[in-house]
Amino acid sequence: TITTKNQQKISDVNNRRSSKTSQRAAKLQSQIIKRDAKRDAARIRRDTNRATRFESLRTLAATDEQKAAVAAFVTSVNSAVSTYRNAVDSAQSAYETMIDEKITSSTTALDTAVAEYLTSVTAAGTKAKVACAAPGSGTNASIRNTHRTEVRAAQKTYPEKVKTTVRLQSDINTAKKNRNTSITDARKALQSSFDSAYAILAATF
Repeated sequence: TITTKNQQKISDVNNRRSSKTSQRAAKLQSQIIKRDAKRDAARIRRDTNRATRFESLRTLAATDEQKAAVAAFVTSVNSAVSTYRNAVDSAQSAYETMIDEKITSSTTALDTAVAEYLTSVTAAGTKAKVACAAPGSGTNASIRNTHRTEVRAAQKTYPEKVKTTVRLQSDINTAKKNRNTSITDARKALQSSFDSAYAILAATF
C-alpha cells in the first residue's frame, strides 16, 4: 500500500542517516584519542627539554641574586605552562562536549521527526481503512484522494523538519572555530608570560 511504502522509504532513509551519524561520531572519537596521545607525547618532550634548559641556567648562575632569579624564572615559566595547558584542555573539553550535545540533539530531533511522520501516515491509512469499511462515508475515489492528500502533507512536513534539525557539519565548524580561538588566545598569553619572566631573569645576568 501507499502507506506501507512511504513508511518503509522513510525508515530506510532514517537508518542510512543514523548510520552516517554514528560513523561521524566514531570518527570524531578516534580523532580525539589520536590527538590526545600526540598531545601528551609532545608535552613530555617539551617538559624534558625545558628541564634540561633550566639545569643549564642553574649552572650559569654565579651569584645568590642570579640563583634566586633563575629559581623565580623556573617557577614563573612552569606556572605559565600549567595555565596554558589548562586553558587548552578546557577549550578542547568544551569542544568535545558541544559536539556530543549536537550529535545527541540532532539524533533525537531526527527520531522525533521520523516518529511524527510515521504516526501521521499510519493515522491517514487507518482513517482510509475505516472510511472504506463504513457505508456512506464516500466513494473509493474520494477516500483515496483524501488519503493521498494527508500522506503528501506528511511527506512535505518531514523534510522541512529534518533540514532545521540536522546541521551537524555547520555546528562542528562553529565549535572548532571557538576552540581554536581560545587556544590562540592562551598561546598569546603564554608567550607574554615567557617574555616577562625572561626580561626579569636577563636583568640579573
